[in-house]
Amino acid sequence: MNPGLREGDSLDALLMVTHGELDPDERNLAVEQLFQRNQSQLRAVFRELGLRMETPEVPVERVLAGEVPGAQQLWVGRTQDGKAVNVWVAAVVQREYFLVVLGLALEANAPQYMPGFKRVFSSLALTPPKRNPRLEGMLAGRRVSHNDTTSSGSSSYFYTFGEGGTVRKEIIISFANTGGLDISGGSTEESGRYEVIGDEVYFFFSSGQESGVVVLEGGELAGVRFGSTLYRAR
Repeated sequence: MNPGLREGDSLDALLMVTHGELDPDERNLAVEQLFQRNQSQLRAVFRELGLRMETPEVPVERVLAGEVPGAQQLWVGRTQDGKAVNVWVAAVVQREYFLVVLGLALEANAPQYMPGFKRVFSSLALTPPKRNPRLEGMLAGRRVSHNDTTSSGSSSYFYTFGEGGTVRKEIIISFANTGGLDISGGSTEESGRYEVIGDEVYFFFSSGQESGVVVLEGGELAGVRFGSTLYRAR
């Protein structure tokens, strides 16, 4: 990041990019949740770089890298010799893969380098394995659903798969009429995309990513399993 660096000069900024695979229990978490969950690992990276970083005052913010949901956070601290530094951390998740960009700059020079860090982040793209067109074709035009019923009411969940990899998610909540109280329910709806890799289906919404497993019975679509719950095909 410093093309004019000469012998004896100091490095004003550093850009690091890393990627990897999420653990199975992390694949349905929003990127913001992954940030919070991996704070200790991030601090370990800072220590390896010889940085003493303060706990960020600004919470994790959601951003988009193209159409893929991501998150960013700004840290402030000092080097071992006491120089003030800013560290901008951004991450994006697609299916079971993550990509992290870490941009470090001396605080005095941060305004000069931060725009470049963000341009690099927005230009990067993950290239996961090839999709499964057979299972995607079996999902197209179908709907999977599940209903949870308790004494206080019910919740219904629907995923409707369209042509061209589109999907619509609906949640309908209704409350039981108890004690003479008339309590109405509500519903939410969100549209996004889906892809199938192997037998795992990934959903990409503006609010984040979800995943499930396509289940076949006798060669026919039975539904999609989320965790231990099977959403039956209709």
